[in-house]
Amino acid sequence: DAMRFGRDDEARERFAAAIELDPQFPVPLSGMSRLHATRGDVAGGLEWVQRAIAIAPNRAFYRARKGLLSLQLGDTATAVRSIAEARQRAADNVFDAELLLALHMVQADVAALEEIAAGRAGAGFGAAQRAFALVALGRNDEALATYDSTRTDAAAEIDEVLLDDWVWRLPHAITRARLRIESGDAERARAELLRFEAHARARFEAGIVSGDIRYWCATACLLLGQQQS
Repeated sequence: DAMRFGRDDEARERFAAAIELDPQFPVPLSGMSRLHATRGDVAGGLEWVQRAIAIAPNRAFYRARKGLLSLQLGDTATAVRSIAEARQRAADNVFDAELLLALHMVQADVAALEEIAAGRAGAGFGAAQRAFALVALGRNDEALATYDSTRTDAAAEIDEVLLDDWVWRLPHAITRARLRIESGDAERARAELLRFEAHARARFEAGIVSGDIRYWCATACLLLGQQQS
């Protein structure tokens, strides 16, 4: 909670106290990783998560986080290995699936993206992930239809990120709105973006801090501004 409300010093002290109390407990090590990475020290975040992996080598989440941080540092080879190790331990985890999807996009792996788009990549890849793969493949009409084939809610998407912001997610609500604008349905896209922005603003006014949601909101504002110009 301290990190969620931007109280970084308090969070750091709590993690440090927990590590001192039990150096073999991996959770505060992972917390330190998140604290460093989300505040711009990605290399430091990687060092902390490697310590968590050394203690809990079978925990898929820590390996997935190592993959994400390695990808952010441009170390694609390590990212590939770490994400594959995470998938071996939690094959149908949707959050690891989104990270793998991002990796395929970075690698421009068309064959892998087509497998995801076709629904042949495993249960972790739902309609939203298939839609994003279709966007990466340039098949935007199919992507919008796929998004619309399942119930989506921007407010719920924001809350999922804020309530469990230790994992990484793709911006499906913003992507869907952009596709809707491109399809000619700007009015519906504008309504969706305004709801997204209002819900995010309410969370920020409550004191919650999230770099990911602020970035998504900036993108929403950009799309809204383009519609007004």
